[in-house]
Amino acid sequence: MFITIIHCISLQICDWRLKIMNINARYCGSTHDAYIWNNSNVKNAMIHLYRRYSNNNFYLVGDSGYSLRPWMMTPIIDAPENSPEAAYNKKQMKVRSLIQKIIYTCAVLHNLETR
Repeated sequence: MFITIIHCISLQICDWRLKIMNINARYCGSTHDAYIWNNSNVKNAMIHLYRRYSNNNFYLVGDSGYSLRPWMMTPIIDAPENSPEAAYNKKQMKVRSLIQKIIYTCAVLHNLETR
């Protein structure tokens, strides 16, 4: 039996076309996404962009583990059912699920290549 140790790759940012803009492989799989984000150069770049071009309407979409920031759209906790907030959460989750599809597809392609 072979055991493979897998290092975590955190896909941090993709654009609206699903083009991967940033990944981070510095931390192990048990490291929280918010910790990786807080220690990334991308966070500093976003702060700089927001301060310099705050009227440019650009946003990142993150899960509830991320802090709400002017450029970071996170879910609304305890949104009432059938409310505009619940509708927002549903759409926000749909957008975030695209990242999971990218990761899944990469894993399938990797496994096909290693046969």
